[in-house]
Amino acid sequence: MSFYKTDAIVLRNESFADAHSLVTLLTATHGKLRAVAKGARRPVSRLGPALLPFNHCRLLLWQGRSLDGISQAEVVSSFSPLREDLGKIAAAMYISELVNELVPERSGPDRETAAFFRLTLALLNILESGLCQDLALHYGELHMLSLAGFRPRLNLCGACGARFASSGSGDAYFAPSAGVCYCGNCVGRNEGVGAGNCFRVSGAVIEVVQRLLRTPPGELPRLGLADETLRRLGEFLHTYSEHVLDRRLKSRPFLDILNENSMT
Repeated sequence: MSFYKTDAIVLRNESFADAHSLVTLLTATHGKLRAVAKGARRPVSRLGPALLPFNHCRLLLWQGRSLDGISQAEVVSSFSPLREDLGKIAAAMYISELVNELVPERSGPDRETAAFFRLTLALLNILESGLCQDLALHYGELHMLSLAGFRPRLNLCGACGARFASSGSGDAYFAPSAGVCYCGNCVGRNEGVGAGNCFRVSGAVIEVVQRLLRTPPGELPRLGLADETLRRLGEFLHTYSEHVLDRRLKSRPFLDILNENSMT
């Protein structure tokens, strides 16, 4: 039997067979994979508490034919403050579900999956701190879409190459199917990108997207964004991510309800 070690973030933990768990992991070295933790649901198991969702663990796994198995698990960080707040839990659920959708299973060791691991770990640390939760979620969506090959191109018109002003002068229409913006003159002239297939994007959103793409996650708490800009950024990213995934994430409605309640 072949064994290997890796750091991992637990994305999901489901019941499997009798007292086993089927755990979805985002690993630092082997991409995303599902692994069986035998006996993890027994009260005396040491694996069970270590494999809770969002835990950052150091694992010893064995290679199986269809599913790998978890032999040992050491918790590096359980993000316990995150688990004490319903809003933080909802945000972590959303990040985990987004990662699960965008990273293919057994994607193997490559730069993109390693970057997904580092980004997810950084976002969990920010959520645990309680700072800039909404901004962290939007930042995570933007960078995860970019890592998965769906980086939005907003600074130039995808047809004529005109540059959009951050002041908001002129209209910019984003086409999710192409991942680019079109100016008001070009939006109706290109097949498949008529106004009905696009949505308008403000200059403020274009500016903040370009800024976030250049910003390391550790600098997020120092960014000051107006509430209205954050709201519009969220609307843009949620619409785009739903188009890319072709569905709405299950955790999104719960997160929206919590956000609405926090504003009342």
